Amino acid sequence: MSATENHAAGIEETAAGELRLLDFESRIFRNSRTLRVWLPPGYNDAGNVLHLYPVLYLNDGQNLFDSSTAFAGVDWQVHKSAERLIAEGIIPPLIIVGIDHAQHDRLKEYVPYRAFNLQILRPLGERYPDFLVNE
Repeated sequence: MSATENHAAGIEETAAGELRLLDFESRIFRNSRTLRVWLPPGYNDAGNVLHLYPVLYLNDGQNLFDSSTAFAGVDWQVHKSAERLIAEGIIPPLIIVGIDHAQHDRLKEYVPYRAFNLQILRPLGERYPDFLVNE
């Protein structure tokens, strides 16, 4: 696949590894968001087809890999840190799943109870563990 075909398919090449963008519909929150799945270098090699990878799930996925989608235009460079740590043998190759937040409902999804100082009238955070584990 060419770089243009990859981008159209929701796949972005990183310095090493691959970033896939997936649309996700949540039944629990009744909304949609993007999942950003970073695959480590060598993930698609034929010799790794049966390899089991640990998975790291991170919130605020739009901030993790790309400055064009990150808050204030500064991404957290998670893939670059992972690439370096894997190359140095500090951590094993892993899959990183970035879960985009729900835009204007971000705090509602993260806060599990009514917080007057945050002025969240209908918090939804009690559902977040179910969202992570079951969806």
